Amino acid sequence: MESSADSRLSKGLSNGWQVVPKQWVESMLRNQPKWEVELAIVNFRYAPQGLSPQQQDKRSMVISQRMVEAGFACVLTAQLKGRTVLLICSIHPAATEEEIRYTIQLLDKYAVR
Repeated sequence: MESSADSRLSKGLSNGWQVVPKQWVESMLRNQPKWEVELAIVNFRYAPQGLSPQQQDKRSMVISQRMVEAGFACVLTAQLKGRTVLLICSIHPAATEEEIRYTIQLLDKYAVR
């Protein structure tokens, strides 16, 4: 279920809000002594050649649903520039590189089913 904040964000992005490069935000914050930068949220799309944008969006929704149902990693969706993107928040104190690798393998597995 989309929260009202998520809904406003999705509408804004769909209506032309500028998505600034994350490097800009990171650089500006790193130059401020009172802020620490945690690069945690990664957004990405399932976009294989041969699928229309609508098919890619639908497949991303299915991938997210399967990931949540599997219970290994919470990969959510959002609307960005009118397209469905997947989101991973990569902050977890016990997460290992192997677990992230396995998460990506699950994404691939659920993308082709």
